[in-house]
Amino acid sequence: MKILYLFTFLLGSLSLSAQQWQTELPYTSVCPECEIRDFITTNDNGFLVLLTTLDEEEEDFLKIVHTMIKYDSLGSLKWEKNYDFGAIGPWGSSDGGGATPTKVIQLENSNYMMTGGFRDIDTTFAYILITDSIGDSVSFFHSPSNFDLQYVNEEIFVRRLDDSNLSIATKLNNTGVVIEEADLEEGVVAKFLVSKNQSIYAYRELNPTSYKKYNQVGELLYEILTPDRATHLIENEIGGITAYSSDLIKMDSNLNIMWQYSHEEIYPGIPDDGHDGTDIIQTVDGGCIITGYIIDEFFSGVFMSKYDTEGDRLWGGLYPLDARKRPTSPVPY
Repeated sequence: MKILYLFTFLLGSLSLSAQQWQTELPYTSVCPECEIRDFITTNDNGFLVLLTTLDEEEEDFLKIVHTMIKYDSLGSLKWEKNYDFGAIGPWGSSDGGGATPTKVIQLENSNYMMTGGFRDIDTTFAYILITDSIGDSVSFFHSPSNFDLQYVNEEIFVRRLDDSNLSIATKLNNTGVVIEEADLEEGVVAKFLVSKNQSIYAYRELNPTSYKKYNQVGELLYEILTPDRATHLIENEIGGITAYSSDLIKMDSNLNIMWQYSHEEIYPGIPDDGHDGTDIIQTVDGGCIITGYIIDEFFSGVFMSKYDTEGDRLWGGLYPLDARKRPTSPVPY
């Protein structure tokens, strides 16, 4: 049994003492596929956690279940929903099967839309699940593989790959039907982001890696080659992008670099393989907060750091992974 501890912070604050509450989310996890998939704030100021769990009553195989857990703004559990979509056996030569969600958004009508993948004996497909605000299914259907589901200006976007490995930026309506598509380029696009003015930014894991900006119809506008490894993209306050995973880099709308940090500068003394950046968010004051994991021979824990618009680090701290045995207050660094 693993325990996920949920924290909320006043993100505009300059101090980690702004912790408001803590709650715990127990979930069974005995395989690498079973983990937290996404975590979003909801229209009622609460939180929704999207994760994979295991059906503990299934004895014949590891049945992986699409799970949604809803909390209110104070961290109190409101409801939990589970979907296995009728899985009856393991897929292929594996010992598990079922539904693995990948991403969730909440729409203006308060419905949730989720992407995921299903495997069952000799059946595998990508899916879109739409539920109402209390997690009850509205529709479920097979779809092409969808990546980077996002909700921008009340419009839904995903990235798809066609049979020739061409990346396609796709706009969906509230029922998951395709209404517009824009071809990008062949090759591996690790991440893409649609900005508020519907420009398309992409990160490509080639050698060297690159960031690209396209217009709404997929025409290439700008490109920058860089050794930075930063796959999580957000739109920043100047209409460009800030990216983070191993390194941290901020660019303007023409992909000019404003500032950047290597992983050694983000967390001095920790080798790259001991630093796993997991997310970045834009804060209301124009800065950003990065989160991730530090794992070395001396300390293992979750870290958060805040940077302002000029790239100055304002604060940072570490939370021990085993919060049941150690203090949950952050260790500044």
